[in-house]
Amino acid sequence: MYYVEVLYARSRLFWFSAVALVVAAIFTYFVTFPPPHAHVVNNGQDVPFDGVVAFAGFCAMIMASMLAATMNRDASHLPYMWTKPITRARIALMYIAVDIVTIVVAFAIILTICTLVLAIPPRNHVMFDEYSAAMVARSLAIPLMLFGVVEVATSWTPMRLAAAAGLVWPIGFAVEFLAEINLPFPLGQLFRALNVVNPMAYLPEIHVMHHVNISPSTALPFDFMSQTVMAFCITAIALVVAAYNWKRMQA
Repeated sequence: MYYVEVLYARSRLFWFSAVALVVAAIFTYFVTFPPPHAHVVNNGQDVPFDGVVAFAGFCAMIMASMLAATMNRDASHLPYMWTKPITRARIALMYIAVDIVTIVVAFAIILTICTLVLAIPPRNHVMFDEYSAAMVARSLAIPLMLFGVVEVATSWTPMRLAAAAGLVWPIGFAVEFLAEINLPFPLGQLFRALNVVNPMAYLPEIHVMHHVNISPSTALPFDFMSQTVMAFCITAIALVVAAYNWKRMQA
């Protein structure tokens, strides 16, 4: 049963990687061999690792969107799946495990591709700082949180709700925006509360000058590390609730 999800995730990961490699190849070619009359100067520069890992996390969010609504996607096959001598919770957790591994691999692929592109002569220098480890954790937490939120939102019904993976982007950004414009009571408080479970509200604020300055999201009343821990906790709770909802669902 979980092998079906392995095939689904593998095909998405293949196309995800193929597109990333094509984009990286085109970028590298035009930087290395710029067109006539183009003024592309790259004699090597310091590239903050925090920005690179944040970009990899954003790409991993795209992969999470492609994989989310896993259990809802197989709703039409539940009568067959549930005849197997395996507990429903175990089936759900196997599906979730396949998707989480795929999201982490997608993150690693983008990070590797970016590093290889930067390593092409003239060599750029990837700069690490005291925030690098925290950025790796945050950049992994956000796509996993997005995956968990969509899973719990779609696991409770046999209706096809896979579109929720796409809707979470505009809805998430809209909720974050509305929470920051000081709407009157109780709307402002409502949107700020919703931001706690809004993956888009956990995107860090990145300011690029001569270096990258990472700031905690102003949409949430926590510091940077607390926001990251909160994102992981919400992911774990959401996936447990999603598995519970799914195993109780009757097709």
